[in-house]
Amino acid sequence: MSGLDGMQRKSKKARLVLSSPCAPAASAFGFLFVPSSRGMPKCGCVQGCTACITSISQPMNIILYLVFHQWAEWRRSYLARAPKVGEKMLFRYHNQDVPCRVIEISQAGLYTVRWPPDKKDLKPGNKMAAKKSIPRKFLRFRDVRFPRSWANWLVKHLHLVEGGTAEV
Repeated sequence: MSGLDGMQRKSKKARLVLSSPCAPAASAFGFLFVPSSRGMPKCGCVQGCTACITSISQPMNIILYLVFHQWAEWRRSYLARAPKVGEKMLFRYHNQDVPCRVIEISQAGLYTVRWPPDKKDLKPGNKMAAKKSIPRKFLRFRDVRFPRSWANWLVKHLHLVEGGTAEV
């Protein structure tokens, strides 16, 4: 518990993670799960998981908890930042998310975008389209996934797999 400060120890999530080695905190990674008390996985991931984890110790659980919260904090700040000129984004257009590129930002904070973002994505017979005066609420960043290098590091250093390789 030396890695957690007083505030983190008192939080609901910390109590959940620290109270039981079978807490579901690791499932938020998308590639890990924590087995239930009966030995059956509590896995909600859709991209595959390590089906051979048998037990996670208290220190492993704390490491997973801290790494996940560091990742979640970075992801939140990354997705909340203001777009820059040249950045690829998703534009909400006629109830669809269209990949686009920001080409101009006005003084009023409105964006001009063009789609598709690159000429190589242009289908034969189509032209580049552009739209001006788009408010920020119609633009969003593409979702970011948990870094593969972090996943590999966790699997390697926490020995999460017995006799096989993890599906990350």
